[in-house]
Amino acid sequence: MKNLNRIAFLTCIVCVLAVGVAQAGDWQKIGKQTLLFNTDSDVINVKKTDMACSQIMFKISKKAINITDVTIVFDDGTDQKATLNENIRPGFESSVIEINGGAKKIVKVEFGYAPTNGQKNGRSFVTLVATA
Repeated sequence: MKNLNRIAFLTCIVCVLAVGVAQAGDWQKIGKQTLLFNTDSDVINVKKTDMACSQIMFKISKKAINITDVTIVFDDGTDQKATLNENIRPGFESSVIEINGGAKKIVKVEFGYAPTNGQKNGRSFVTLVATA
């Protein structure tokens, strides 16, 4: 009976991990930028302009940053503004930003940021990911 319970438990863990991996695979890198801490805003020009995106988020590496105001510019010339105001540590991501009105092709994403520790020297790396 104990072995049956262990097998059932391990099967559940494998299923949860498989679902997590499948969901993580839906996110695709569409751009990246190196942030220098001597400025307070930057732009990520989207490399994958043929993909219509329904959600985006920022992934951070190297040093923690606070991302504030975000402007998403679409290929039809319209834009969408969002406010995050989130401290994001290296190895973590921002909240998901939903694209209003369904999936659209993104040209660039403009955003404000600041290092979380008040440093004026240094840098961080941001990767922009999206789902279709």
